[in-house]
Amino acid sequence: MRGPWLCALAMLPILLLGSGLVAGPRGVTVSGTALLRNGKPFVIKGVQIVGLVAPDAALRGQYAVAHEHFGQAELAAARSWGANTIRFQLSEPGLDPASSLYSTAYLKEIQAGVGLALKDGFVVILSIQDQSPSGETNPWPMPTAATARDWATLVPLFKTDDNVLFELFNEPALPANAEDWQLWAYGGTAPPWHDHGAFAAVGAQTLIDQIRAAGAKNVILVDGLSLARTLQGQPVLRDPAHELAYAVHPYFGTWMEPDPVAAWTENFGQEATVEPVVVTEWAQWSGQGGCKSDFPTLATQLVDYIRSRRIGLVGFAFDIPGTIIASWNYAPTTYADFQCSVKGDGPGALMETWYNAKG
Repeated sequence: MRGPWLCALAMLPILLLGSGLVAGPRGVTVSGTALLRNGKPFVIKGVQIVGLVAPDAALRGQYAVAHEHFGQAELAAARSWGANTIRFQLSEPGLDPASSLYSTAYLKEIQAGVGLALKDGFVVILSIQDQSPSGETNPWPMPTAATARDWATLVPLFKTDDNVLFELFNEPALPANAEDWQLWAYGGTAPPWHDHGAFAAVGAQTLIDQIRAAGAKNVILVDGLSLARTLQGQPVLRDPAHELAYAVHPYFGTWMEPDPVAAWTENFGQEATVEPVVVTEWAQWSGQGGCKSDFPTLATQLVDYIRSRRIGLVGFAFDIPGTIIASWNYAPTTYADFQCSVKGDGPGALMETWYNAKG
């Protein structure tokens, strides 16, 4: 399943397992409510790559196809869109030395992919995923000891390059109530979830402390609750390095009714006035479950909303045709003649227009 892109990178010394990355100038940092890159204001304009979401043996369907397409040409296409950031979703079991899916070959693929993106000048977000595409057969709704082991694996490899951002855990699934916000922040015994009984959740504060104790100053992104929909009600997290930002995934739903703008403000816009916030995953497309005829109007409103607030955006996904790309020529999807019953329409053109514009 390994594509030729991996072999082509074998000569790059920064990709040797355990070697770390060559130190460079200070990359992405936090300043108040904003991100900076090399000391200048920086708004993330990103695309998501899912082709490294699991070790080769666990890749299935569209994710296996995405894996085969990853490489220099794909990154060049992202650059032509004006993208400045690549978000890689990574497998929690594939990075966990205690899991049967763990392999050093997968680690080498991750290092190769990150190295290629950095070499092309992108900022990189590494996000831990524990959902079915990652090879997980019984996903956990919150970080666990496996998540901590993942970061113990990853941090030594990437802590010397501040252009790599660490997103602690993709889409914590517990609802956003006072009790679950305490679990989100500090960990503890979480209630039964699907086929899991009560389990030990690891809080974001514990993971932040672990990463900082390992000597990393990279920006850390923390997803909100309810599948990263909301930050409303979150406890304050402490970061000794003062390089903390927050992530949301505002996929549309009934939570937005009756006033979408008010809902966005309540769930993450207000937080963006006091802390850096990034939409690290979003798209709404015609082949999506729950598709509605008002997707084009709402999508335009959302992109205008986050752009005007300099929140930043990562589009899902640059290697799944029909979402933000129309096909493997990487042309953006549009909302022209949008019909939920007809696959292929999406917000790619909205993103490309913004990404290639100034500001």
